[in-house]
Amino acid sequence: MLKWLELHVVDYYYDGSLHYERPRLLVPPEVTVQFARTDSGQLSPRRCQSVVVTSDTISVQCRGTPLGDLSVDGHLLDRSGWYWNKGQYNTGQAVLLTARVVFRRGRTILYNRLHRFTFFTGD
Repeated sequence: MLKWLELHVVDYYYDGSLHYERPRLLVPPEVTVQFARTDSGQLSPRRCQSVVVTSDTISVQCRGTPLGDLSVDGHLLDRSGWYWNKGQYNTGQAVLLTARVVFRRGRTILYNRLHRFTFFTGD
C-alpha cells in the first residue's frame, strides 16, 4: 500500500536563509514515495524517476517499486504554492491534489483509484 507521496517543487530555505518572496524552483521536481508493509519490515522511501509538474497538473511515474509500477496523475487544487501563510492551511490540513493512482505489474492493473492528497501544517 502507498503510505505517502512527497512532492518537492520549490525551496524557500536555501543559501543559509529564508527566501519567501523568491523561492527557488527545483528542476526537475522531486517526488519520494513510501510504502507500508503488512509484515514487520520497513521499506525505505523511494525516489521516482519521472515527474512532470505544471501550474495545475502532476504526473509521476515510479518504475519497479515493491508493488509494481506506480503512476500518479492528477490536478492541483491550489496552484499558488504559498501554503505557509494561508488561513485554510494554518488550521491543520487541506486537500491540495486529486489524482488517479495506478499500480501495474506487467500488463496487469493491480490497483486503480482516485485519491485526495492532503497538505498538513508542518510538512
